[in-house]
Amino acid sequence: MRFGGTICAVTVEFTLGGFYINTEGTNPSRVQTEGFTFGLDFFGDDENTLEAFAFFGAVDVHPTERLTVSAGLRYSDERKTYTFDRDYSPSGLSAINFVFVGRNHDTRFNPRLAVNYELTDDLNVYASYSTGFTAAGFNARPFGPTSVFALAPENVQAYDLGFKSQFLDRRARLNGAVYQTEFENLIGT
Repeated sequence: MRFGGTICAVTVEFTLGGFYINTEGTNPSRVQTEGFTFGLDFFGDDENTLEAFAFFGAVDVHPTERLTVSAGLRYSDERKTYTFDRDYSPSGLSAINFVFVGRNHDTRFNPRLAVNYELTDDLNVYASYSTGFTAAGFNARPFGPTSVFALAPENVQAYDLGFKSQFLDRRARLNGAVYQTEFENLIGT
């Protein structure tokens, strides 16, 4: 859902919106560790759920005809469950079968700020700052309940500075940007 509009005869433009998702999934698997002194063979019948919603808003303010100042904010709320279900019966080890449920709940406010200035009709410069995140998750394929652990949520801050231009009666373009992205708790490392 999204709603937009203008205030003061296009001096201020805004967007408001929301997002919701509720899903369930399964991840059936079979793991065989052949070639080892003691081969392990087990079935996994994992189930997972995700319920997430977000609200966001953005505003573009035009103090002058060539200057645009933008600001936005997003609130996110994400809940995950992951049920690890291990059946070691194929290895003759059904005594170590287990079911373990991991739960995560992450919330964030993520802002965005940007400035865009048109130096001429064919050249503009801009700068922006924004944050984002990836919600926490769980390690893949643990062998026992003690090896189930949650991954920390990934946070990111991004800085961007650049220009956009066109020339030769708008038949050619030249754009350039420098940016820096800083990650905290990068998932997958």
